[in-house]
Amino acid sequence: MFEAQVAYYLNKYLGKYLQGLDADSLRISVWRGDVELRNLSLRPEALQDLDLPVTVKAGLLGRLTLKVPWTALGREPVVVEFDRLYLLACPKEPQHAAQGATVDVVQYEAEVAQAELSAKRQRVLAAETQWLQELQAKLALKAQQQQQQQQQGQGQEQGQGQGQGAARNKAGGGGGGGLFNMNFQALIHTILGNLQLRLTNVHIRYEDSSSLPGQLLSGGVLLGRMSAHTVDEKGREAFVTADVLNLLRKAVVLQDFGVYFDVGTPFLEPPKDWASLSAREWDVLLSPARHAPAAGAGGGAGGGGSGGGAQYRHHFLLLPISGQMNYVRRSTKYLLTSRSSDNEGDGSDGGGGRPPRQEGRIALRALSLALSREQYVGARALLEALDDYTANAPYRAMRPQCRPTSGTDARVWWRYAFFAVQKQLRLQRGGCCSWSQLQTACRLRKKYIPAYARCLTAATAAASGAPSTAGTGGTT
Repeated sequence: MFEAQVAYYLNKYLGKYLQGLDADSLRISVWRGDVELRNLSLRPEALQDLDLPVTVKAGLLGRLTLKVPWTALGREPVVVEFDRLYLLACPKEPQHAAQGATVDVVQYEAEVAQAELSAKRQRVLAAETQWLQELQAKLALKAQQQQQQQQQGQGQEQGQGQGQGAARNKAGGGGGGGLFNMNFQALIHTILGNLQLRLTNVHIRYEDSSSLPGQLLSGGVLLGRMSAHTVDEKGREAFVTADVLNLLRKAVVLQDFGVYFDVGTPFLEPPKDWASLSAREWDVLLSPARHAPAAGAGGGAGGGGSGGGAQYRHHFLLLPISGQMNYVRRSTKYLLTSRSSDNEGDGSDGGGGRPPRQEGRIALRALSLALSREQYVGARALLEALDDYTANAPYRAMRPQCRPTSGTDARVWWRYAFFAVQKQLRLQRGGCCSWSQLQTACRLRKKYIPAYARCLTAATAAASGAPSTAGTGGTT
Protein backbone atom coordinates (compact mmCIF):
# COMPACT_ATOMS: atom_id res chain seq x y z
CA MET A 1 0.00 0.00 0.00
CA PHE A 2 2.68 2.49 1.05
CA GLU A 3 4.97 1.37 -1.77
CA ALA A 4 2.31 2.23 -4.33
CA GLN A 5 1.75 5.63 -2.71
CA VAL A 6 5.47 6.46 -2.75
CA ALA A 7 5.83 5.41 -6.39
CA TYR A 8 2.73 7.40 -7.36
CA TYR A 9 3.94 10.64 -5.76
CA LEU A 10 7.47 10.24 -7.10
CA ASN A 11 6.16 9.85 -10.63
CA LYS A 12 3.60 12.64 -10.18
CA TYR A 13 5.91 15.33 -8.83
CA LEU A 14 9.20 14.36 -10.46
CA GLY A 15 7.76 13.32 -13.82
CA LYS A 16 6.99 16.95 -14.72
CA TYR A 17 10.66 17.88 -14.23
CA LEU A 18 12.61 14.78 -15.26
CA GLN A 19 12.70 12.73 -18.43
CA GLY A 20 13.10 8.97 -18.48
CA LEU A 21 11.06 8.05 -15.40
CA ASP A 22 9.47 4.63 -15.83
CA ALA A 23 6.47 4.19 -13.54
CA ASP A 24 6.66 0.37 -13.51
CA SER A 25 10.37 0.14 -12.74
CA LEU A 26 9.99 2.94 -10.19
CA ARG A 27 7.24 0.99 -8.42
CA ILE A 28 9.42 -2.13 -8.30
CA SER A 29 12.38 -0.14 -6.92
CA VAL A 30 10.24 1.36 -4.16
CA TRP A 31 8.86 -2.06 -3.27
CA ARG A 32 12.36 -3.53 -2.99
CA GLY A 33 13.63 -0.78 -0.72
CA ASP A 34 15.82 2.22 -1.50
CA VAL A 35 15.25 4.01 -4.81
CA GLU A 36 18.27 5.22 -6.78
CA LEU A 37 17.92 6.91 -10.16
CA ARG A 38 20.94 8.07 -12.14
CA ASN A 39 21.64 10.49 -14.99
CA LEU A 40 18.14 11.80 -15.66
CA SER A 41 17.64 14.71 -18.08
CA LEU A 42 15.60 17.76 -17.11
CA ARG A 43 12.59 18.66 -19.22
CA PRO A 44 12.66 21.95 -21.17
CA GLU A 45 9.46 23.04 -19.38
CA ALA A 46 10.87 22.37 -15.91
CA LEU A 47 10.88 26.11 -15.07
CA GLN A 48 7.49 27.04 -16.51
CA ASP A 49 5.86 27.15 -13.06
CA LEU A 50 8.06 30.15 -12.23
CA ASP A 51 6.33 32.15 -14.99
CA LEU A 52 9.64 33.63 -16.16
CA PRO A 53 10.86 34.27 -19.73
CA VAL A 54 13.39 31.45 -19.45
CA THR A 55 13.54 27.85 -20.57
CA VAL A 56 15.81 24.91 -19.81
CA LYS A 57 18.46 24.58 -22.50
CA ALA A 58 19.98 21.50 -20.86
CA GLY A 59 19.91 19.84 -17.48
CA LEU A 60 21.01 16.73 -15.64
CA LEU A 61 20.21 15.09 -12.32
CA GLY A 62 23.18 12.85 -11.63
CA ARG A 63 21.67 10.84 -8.79
CA LEU A 64 18.39 10.75 -6.92
CA THR A 65 18.21 8.52 -3.84
CA LEU A 66 15.15 7.83 -1.72
CA LYS A 67 15.73 5.92 1.52
CA VAL A 68 12.55 4.58 3.11
CA PRO A 69 12.87 2.72 6.47
CA TRP A 70 10.03 0.26 5.84
CA THR A 71 10.66 -1.67 9.06
CA ALA A 72 10.62 1.52 11.15
CA LEU A 73 8.19 3.68 9.22
CA GLY A 74 6.84 6.32 11.57
CA ARG A 75 9.86 6.10 13.87
CA GLU A 76 12.74 6.98 11.52
CA PRO A 77 12.88 9.71 8.85
CA VAL A 78 12.61 9.23 5.11
CA VAL A 79 15.72 10.64 3.39
CA VAL A 80 15.77 12.18 -0.10
CA GLU A 81 19.16 12.93 -1.67
CA PHE A 82 19.93 14.87 -4.86
CA ASP A 83 23.48 14.82 -6.16
CA ARG A 84 24.92 16.67 -9.18
CA LEU A 85 21.96 18.80 -10.18
CA TYR A 86 23.06 20.80 -13.23
CA LEU A 87 20.72 23.20 -15.03
CA LEU A 88 21.50 25.53 -17.93
CA ALA A 89 18.77 28.07 -18.71
CA CYS A 90 18.40 30.59 -21.52
CA PRO A 91 15.76 33.15 -22.62
CA LYS A 92 12.63 31.90 -24.28
CA GLU A 93 12.57 32.29 -28.02
CA PRO A 94 10.05 35.00 -29.00
CA GLN A 95 7.13 33.80 -31.07
CA HIS A 96 7.45 35.45 -34.46
CA ALA A 97 4.56 35.39 -36.87
CA ALA A 98 5.05 33.33 -39.97
CA GLN A 99 5.63 35.23 -43.16
CA GLY A 100 2.31 35.81 -44.91
CA ALA A 101 0.23 34.32 -42.08
CA THR A 102 -3.23 35.82 -41.63
CA VAL A 103 -5.78 35.57 -38.83
CA ASP A 104 -9.53 35.91 -39.15
CA VAL A 105 -11.06 38.53 -36.85
CA VAL A 106 -13.90 36.25 -35.72
CA GLN A 107 -11.49 33.41 -35.02
CA TYR A 108 -9.17 35.74 -33.13
CA GLU A 109 -11.99 37.05 -30.92
CA ALA A 110 -13.13 33.49 -30.18
CA GLU A 111 -9.61 32.49 -29.14
CA VAL A 112 -9.29 35.52 -26.87
CA ALA A 113 -12.64 34.75 -25.24
CA GLN A 114 -11.60 31.13 -24.67
CA ALA A 115 -8.28 32.20 -23.13
CA GLU A 116 -10.06 34.65 -20.82
CA LEU A 117 -12.52 31.96 -19.77
CA SER A 118 -9.71 29.51 -19.00
CA ALA A 119 -7.87 32.11 -16.92
CA LYS A 120 -11.05 32.93 -15.00
CA ARG A 121 -11.65 29.25 -14.24
CA GLN A 122 -8.10 28.91 -12.92
CA ARG A 123 -8.58 31.90 -10.62
CA VAL A 124 -11.87 30.51 -9.33
CA LEU A 125 -10.27 27.10 -8.76
CA ALA A 126 -7.37 28.65 -6.83
CA ALA A 127 -9.75 30.68 -4.66
CA GLU A 128 -11.92 27.63 -3.97
CA THR A 129 -8.88 25.54 -3.05
CA GLN A 130 -7.65 28.15 -0.59
CA TRP A 131 -11.12 28.48 0.94
CA LEU A 132 -11.46 24.71 1.32
CA GLN A 133 -8.07 24.46 3.00
CA GLU A 134 -8.96 27.15 5.51
CA LEU A 135 -12.36 25.54 6.13
CA GLN A 136 -10.77 22.13 6.59
CA ALA A 137 -8.34 23.55 9.15
CA LYS A 138 -11.17 25.18 11.12
CA LEU A 139 -13.30 22.02 11.03
CA ALA A 140 -10.35 19.87 12.12
CA LEU A 141 -9.67 22.22 15.02
CA LYS A 142 -13.32 22.18 16.05
CA ALA A 143 -13.49 18.38 15.86
CA GLN A 144 -10.33 18.06 17.92
CA GLN A 145 -11.70 20.36 20.61
CA GLN A 146 -14.98 18.43 20.73
CA GLN A 147 -13.10 15.14 20.96
CA GLN A 148 -10.98 16.42 23.82
CA GLN A 149 -14.06 17.60 25.68
CA GLN A 150 -15.71 14.20 25.26
CA GLN A 151 -12.62 12.37 26.46
CA GLN A 152 -12.31 14.58 29.52
CA GLY A 153 -15.87 13.66 30.52
CA GLN A 154 -15.26 9.92 30.25
CA GLY A 155 -13.51 7.66 32.69
CA GLN A 156 -10.09 6.14 32.18
CA GLU A 157 -11.46 2.64 31.54
CA GLN A 158 -14.34 3.68 29.27
CA GLY A 159 -12.19 6.01 27.22
CA GLN A 160 -9.43 3.49 26.58
CA GLY A 161 -10.91 2.31 23.27
CA GLN A 162 -12.26 5.63 22.01
CA GLY A 163 -9.37 7.79 23.19
CA GLN A 164 -6.70 6.36 20.92
CA GLY A 165 -6.71 9.47 18.74
CA ALA A 166 -6.08 11.75 21.71
CA ALA A 167 -3.39 9.42 23.04
CA ARG A 168 -1.59 9.61 19.71
CA ASN A 169 -1.73 13.41 19.72
CA LYS A 170 -0.35 13.51 23.27
CA ALA A 171 2.49 11.12 22.46
CA GLY A 172 4.86 14.11 22.17
CA GLY A 173 7.95 14.63 20.08
CA GLY A 174 9.99 11.72 21.36
CA GLY A 175 10.47 8.39 19.72
CA GLY A 176 7.16 8.41 17.87
CA GLY A 177 4.70 5.58 17.37
CA GLY A 178 4.68 2.56 15.13
CA LEU A 179 2.49 1.73 12.19
CA PHE A 180 -0.17 0.09 14.34
CA ASN A 181 -0.35 2.96 16.87
CA MET A 182 -1.57 5.64 14.51
CA ASN A 183 -3.95 5.96 11.61
CA PHE A 184 -2.90 6.37 8.01
CA GLN A 185 -3.38 10.16 7.94
CA ALA A 186 -1.25 10.69 11.04
CA LEU A 187 1.44 8.44 9.60
CA ILE A 188 1.59 10.43 6.35
CA HIS A 189 1.85 13.69 8.31
CA THR A 190 4.64 12.24 10.44
CA ILE A 191 6.57 11.08 7.38
CA LEU A 192 6.25 14.43 5.58
CA GLY A 193 7.03 16.48 8.66
CA ASN A 194 10.24 14.54 9.39
CA LEU A 195 11.42 14.30 5.80
CA GLN A 196 15.16 14.87 5.43
CA LEU A 197 16.49 16.55 2.28
CA ARG A 198 20.10 16.59 1.11
CA LEU A 199 21.46 18.45 -1.92
CA THR A 200 25.04 18.20 -3.10
CA ASN A 201 26.90 19.63 -6.10
CA VAL A 202 24.25 21.98 -7.48
CA HIS A 203 24.96 24.42 -10.31
CA ILE A 204 22.17 26.48 -11.90
CA ARG A 205 23.42 28.70 -14.74
CA TYR A 206 21.73 31.26 -17.00
CA GLU A 207 23.13 32.51 -20.34
CA ASP A 208 21.67 35.48 -22.22
CA SER A 209 22.86 37.15 -25.42
CA SER A 210 19.79 39.31 -26.17
CA SER A 211 19.02 41.44 -23.10
CA LEU A 212 22.14 43.62 -23.48
CA PRO A 213 22.97 44.07 -27.19
CA GLY A 214 26.60 43.38 -27.98
CA GLN A 215 27.34 41.68 -24.66
CA LEU A 216 27.11 38.14 -23.33
CA LEU A 217 25.49 37.89 -19.91
CA SER A 218 25.78 34.81 -17.74
CA GLY A 219 25.07 34.13 -14.10
CA GLY A 220 24.87 31.15 -11.84
CA VAL A 221 24.20 29.76 -8.40
CA LEU A 222 26.65 27.30 -6.86
CA LEU A 223 25.86 25.04 -3.92
CA GLY A 224 28.31 22.57 -2.47
CA ARG A 225 25.96 20.97 0.02
CA MET A 226 22.63 21.62 1.73
CA SER A 227 20.84 19.48 4.29
CA ALA A 228 17.48 20.03 5.97
CA HIS A 229 16.17 18.07 8.96
CA THR A 230 13.52 18.41 11.65
CA VAL A 231 14.47 19.82 15.05
CA ASP A 232 12.75 20.25 18.41
CA GLU A 233 12.03 23.49 20.25
CA LYS A 234 15.67 23.66 21.41
CA GLY A 235 17.07 23.30 17.91
CA ARG A 236 18.28 19.73 18.33
CA GLU A 237 17.73 17.13 15.62
CA ALA A 238 14.67 15.06 16.53
CA PHE A 239 11.88 12.88 15.17
CA VAL A 240 8.63 14.66 16.03
CA THR A 241 5.24 12.96 15.92
CA ALA A 242 2.91 15.43 17.66
CA ASP A 243 1.34 17.96 15.23
CA VAL A 244 4.53 18.04 13.19
CA LEU A 245 2.90 19.74 10.18
CA ASN A 246 1.03 22.26 12.31
CA LEU A 247 4.26 23.43 13.94
CA LEU A 248 7.11 22.60 11.59
CA ARG A 249 10.67 23.27 12.72
CA LYS A 250 13.53 22.73 10.30
CA ALA A 251 17.26 23.34 10.42
CA VAL A 252 18.97 24.00 7.08
CA VAL A 253 22.76 23.75 6.80
CA LEU A 254 24.49 25.41 3.82
CA GLN A 255 28.00 24.82 2.57
CA ASP A 256 29.71 26.75 -0.24
CA PHE A 257 26.71 28.71 -1.50
CA GLY A 258 27.72 31.40 -4.00
CA VAL A 259 26.31 33.60 -6.77
CA TYR A 260 28.26 34.89 -9.77
CA PHE A 261 27.38 37.23 -12.63
CA ASP A 262 29.64 37.67 -15.66
CA VAL A 263 29.53 40.26 -18.45
CA GLY A 264 31.37 39.52 -21.68
CA THR A 265 32.52 36.06 -20.61
CA PRO A 266 32.18 33.34 -23.28
CA PHE A 267 29.39 30.84 -22.80
CA LEU A 268 30.05 27.22 -21.95
CA GLU A 269 30.86 25.20 -25.05
CA PRO A 270 30.16 21.46 -24.80
CA PRO A 271 32.30 19.12 -26.90
CA LYS A 272 29.11 17.81 -28.53
CA ASP A 273 25.37 18.19 -28.29
CA TRP A 274 24.11 18.64 -24.72
CA ALA A 275 21.77 15.66 -25.00
CA SER A 276 24.71 13.40 -25.92
CA LEU A 277 27.03 14.35 -23.05
CA SER A 278 28.19 11.69 -20.63
CA ALA A 279 28.03 12.17 -16.87
CA ARG A 280 31.78 12.86 -16.75
CA GLU A 281 31.50 15.53 -19.45
CA TRP A 282 28.70 17.19 -17.49
CA ASP A 283 30.97 17.27 -14.43
CA VAL A 284 33.79 18.86 -16.43
CA LEU A 285 31.47 21.64 -17.62
CA LEU A 286 29.29 22.36 -14.57
CA SER A 287 30.78 20.81 -11.45
CA PRO A 288 30.66 23.49 -8.68
CA ALA A 289 34.25 22.67 -7.68
CA ARG A 290 35.46 23.80 -11.12
CA HIS A 291 33.59 27.11 -10.89
CA ALA A 292 34.40 28.00 -7.28
CA PRO A 293 36.81 30.89 -6.61
CA ALA A 294 40.44 30.17 -5.90
CA ALA A 295 41.52 29.95 -2.29
CA GLY A 296 42.02 33.43 -0.89
CA ALA A 297 40.33 35.17 -3.81
CA GLY A 298 38.66 38.38 -2.76
CA GLY A 299 36.38 40.92 -4.33
CA GLY A 300 34.27 39.96 -7.30
CA ALA A 301 36.80 38.11 -9.45
CA GLY A 302 37.47 34.51 -8.66
CA GLY A 303 39.65 31.92 -10.25
CA GLY A 304 39.08 28.22 -10.47
CA GLY A 305 38.27 26.00 -7.54
CA SER A 306 40.27 23.29 -5.90
CA GLY A 307 39.14 20.52 -8.24
CA GLY A 308 41.40 19.18 -10.95
CA GLY A 309 41.10 19.83 -14.63
CA ALA A 310 40.16 23.00 -16.42
CA GLN A 311 38.88 25.80 -14.20
CA TYR A 312 36.49 28.67 -14.87
CA ARG A 313 36.84 32.25 -13.75
CA HIS A 314 33.81 34.22 -12.59
CA HIS A 315 32.98 37.56 -11.04
CA PHE A 316 31.14 36.70 -7.84
CA LEU A 317 28.35 38.84 -6.47
CA LEU A 318 28.33 36.63 -3.39
CA LEU A 319 31.47 34.68 -2.58
CA PRO A 320 30.69 31.14 -1.39
CA ILE A 321 29.40 31.16 2.17
CA SER A 322 28.48 28.56 4.77
CA GLY A 323 26.00 28.79 7.59
CA GLN A 324 22.79 27.53 9.13
CA MET A 325 19.16 28.64 9.07
CA ASN A 326 16.43 27.69 11.54
CA TYR A 327 12.98 27.82 10.00
CA VAL A 328 9.59 27.65 11.75
CA ARG A 329 6.24 27.39 9.99
CA ARG A 330 2.96 27.62 11.89
CA SER A 331 -0.23 26.43 10.22
CA THR A 332 -3.60 28.16 10.40
CA LYS A 333 -4.82 25.46 12.75
CA TYR A 334 -1.89 26.05 15.10
CA LEU A 335 -2.37 29.83 15.06
CA LEU A 336 -6.05 29.43 15.93
CA THR A 337 -5.15 27.06 18.76
CA SER A 338 -2.37 29.30 20.07
CA ARG A 339 -4.69 32.31 20.02
CA SER A 340 -7.21 30.51 22.22
CA SER A 341 -4.56 29.04 24.54
CA ASP A 342 -2.30 32.12 24.71
CA ASN A 343 0.46 30.53 22.58
CA GLU A 344 0.80 27.55 24.89
CA GLY A 345 3.78 25.30 24.24
CA ASP A 346 5.59 27.43 21.65
CA GLY A 347 7.73 29.84 23.57
CA SER A 348 8.74 31.84 20.47
CA ASP A 349 5.96 34.37 20.18
CA GLY A 350 8.31 37.27 19.61
CA GLY A 351 7.51 39.31 22.71
CA GLY A 352 4.03 38.21 23.75
CA GLY A 353 2.20 39.05 20.53
CA ARG A 354 0.72 36.75 17.97
CA PRO A 355 3.44 34.45 16.60
CA PRO A 356 4.31 34.87 12.92
CA ARG A 357 3.15 32.29 10.40
CA GLN A 358 6.71 31.82 9.15
CA GLU A 359 9.96 32.63 10.91
CA GLY A 360 13.57 32.21 9.92
CA ARG A 361 16.91 32.90 11.58
CA ILE A 362 20.18 32.76 9.66
CA ALA A 363 23.69 32.47 11.07
CA LEU A 364 26.55 32.95 8.59
CA ARG A 365 30.24 32.55 9.20
CA ALA A 366 31.31 35.27 6.76
CA LEU A 367 29.67 37.37 4.06
CA SER A 368 31.45 38.97 1.12
CA LEU A 369 29.56 40.94 -1.55
CA ALA A 370 30.92 42.71 -4.63
CA LEU A 371 29.32 44.57 -7.53
CA SER A 372 31.16 46.15 -10.46
CA ARG A 373 29.83 48.74 -12.89
CA GLU A 374 29.61 46.18 -15.70
CA GLN A 375 27.63 43.85 -13.47
CA TYR A 376 25.29 46.68 -12.52
CA VAL A 377 24.61 47.56 -16.16
CA GLY A 378 24.05 43.92 -17.08
CA ALA A 379 21.76 43.33 -14.11
CA ARG A 380 19.69 46.38 -15.04
CA ALA A 381 19.30 45.07 -18.58
CA LEU A 382 18.08 41.72 -17.26
CA LEU A 383 15.65 43.40 -14.87
CA GLU A 384 14.28 45.60 -17.65
CA ALA A 385 13.70 42.54 -19.82
CA LEU A 386 11.94 40.87 -16.91
CA ASP A 387 9.82 43.99 -16.33
CA ASP A 388 8.78 44.01 -19.98
CA TYR A 389 7.83 40.36 -19.77
CA THR A 390 5.82 40.97 -16.59
CA ALA A 391 4.06 44.01 -18.06
CA ASN A 392 3.05 42.08 -21.18
CA ALA A 393 2.06 38.92 -19.30
CA PRO A 394 -1.67 39.78 -18.91
CA TYR A 395 -1.98 40.39 -22.67
CA ARG A 396 0.31 37.65 -24.01
CA ALA A 397 -2.57 35.28 -24.74
CA MET A 398 -4.27 38.01 -26.79
CA ARG A 399 -1.30 38.82 -29.02
CA PRO A 400 -2.13 37.97 -32.66
CA GLN A 401 0.02 35.45 -34.49
CA CYS A 402 0.32 37.61 -37.60
CA ARG A 403 2.14 40.74 -38.71
CA PRO A 404 0.32 44.10 -38.37
CA THR A 405 0.09 44.75 -42.10
CA SER A 406 -2.98 45.96 -43.98
CA GLY A 407 -6.44 44.54 -44.39
CA THR A 408 -7.65 41.82 -42.05
CA ASP A 409 -4.37 41.62 -40.12
CA ALA A 410 -4.53 45.32 -39.29
CA ARG A 411 -8.09 44.93 -37.99
CA VAL A 412 -6.95 42.03 -35.80
CA TRP A 413 -4.23 44.18 -34.25
CA TRP A 414 -6.68 47.00 -33.61
CA ARG A 415 -8.93 44.47 -31.86
CA TYR A 416 -5.89 43.39 -29.86
CA ALA A 417 -5.30 47.00 -28.78
CA PHE A 418 -8.97 47.33 -27.82
CA PHE A 419 -8.97 44.10 -25.79
CA ALA A 420 -5.73 45.08 -24.04
CA VAL A 421 -7.06 48.49 -22.99
CA GLN A 422 -10.37 46.93 -21.97
CA LYS A 423 -8.60 44.40 -19.77
CA GLN A 424 -6.38 47.08 -18.29
CA LEU A 425 -9.41 49.14 -17.33
CA ARG A 426 -11.12 46.07 -15.92
CA LEU A 427 -8.11 45.29 -13.74
CA GLN A 428 -8.20 48.83 -12.35
CA ARG A 429 -10.76 49.34 -9.60
CA GLY A 430 -12.56 46.12 -10.46
CA GLY A 431 -13.70 47.39 -13.86
CA CYS A 432 -15.07 50.75 -12.66
CA CYS A 433 -13.30 53.90 -13.85
CA SER A 434 -13.11 56.99 -11.69
CA TRP A 435 -13.56 60.51 -13.01
CA SER A 436 -9.82 61.20 -12.75
CA GLN A 437 -9.06 58.10 -14.83
CA LEU A 438 -11.49 59.26 -17.52
CA GLN A 439 -9.80 62.68 -17.56
CA THR A 440 -6.39 61.04 -17.91
CA ALA A 441 -7.63 58.90 -20.80
CA CYS A 442 -9.03 61.98 -22.57
CA ARG A 443 -5.77 63.90 -22.19
CA LEU A 444 -3.78 60.96 -23.54
CA ARG A 445 -6.12 60.69 -26.51
CA LYS A 446 -5.76 64.38 -27.34
CA LYS A 447 -1.97 64.04 -27.21
CA TYR A 448 -1.92 60.82 -29.20
CA ILE A 449 -3.87 62.04 -32.26
CA PRO A 450 -1.49 64.90 -33.26
CA ALA A 451 1.55 62.79 -32.34
CA TYR A 452 0.36 59.98 -34.61
CA ALA A 453 -0.36 62.49 -37.38
CA ARG A 454 3.20 63.84 -37.12
CA CYS A 455 4.52 60.28 -37.29
CA LEU A 456 2.57 59.64 -40.50
CA THR A 457 3.72 62.95 -41.98
CA ALA A 458 7.36 62.17 -41.21
CA ALA A 459 7.08 58.72 -42.77
CA THR A 460 5.47 60.15 -45.93
CA ALA A 461 8.08 62.90 -46.21
CA ALA A 462 10.92 60.42 -45.77
CA ALA A 463 9.51 58.24 -48.53
CA SER A 464 9.09 61.14 -50.99
CA GLY A 465 12.28 62.99 -50.07
CA ALA A 466 10.39 66.17 -49.12
CA PRO A 467 11.33 68.12 -45.97
CA SER A 468 9.48 66.91 -42.87
CA THR A 469 7.39 69.11 -40.59
CA ALA A 470 7.36 66.56 -37.76
CA GLY A 471 9.45 68.76 -35.51
CA THR A 472 7.28 71.89 -35.94
CA GLY A 473 4.11 70.47 -34.48
CA GLY A 474 2.17 70.64 -37.78
CA THR A 475 -0.57 68.07 -38.46
CA THR A 476 -1.12 68.31 -42.19
